[in-house]
Amino acid sequence: MLSCFLNDASIYHVLNYFLWVLFRCMTEATEEHKIHFMLPR
Repeated sequence: MLSCFLNDASIYHVLNYFLWVLFRCMTEATEEHKIHFMLPR
């Protein structure tokens, strides 16, 4: 089941998004930005 759901494309997008969020949180580590990333868009 998971092998069909977690194909190469979805894993790439999840890792890419995670790294982007982590980079943004580290470069703009203010309370406002932390709260902004916690909230849904």
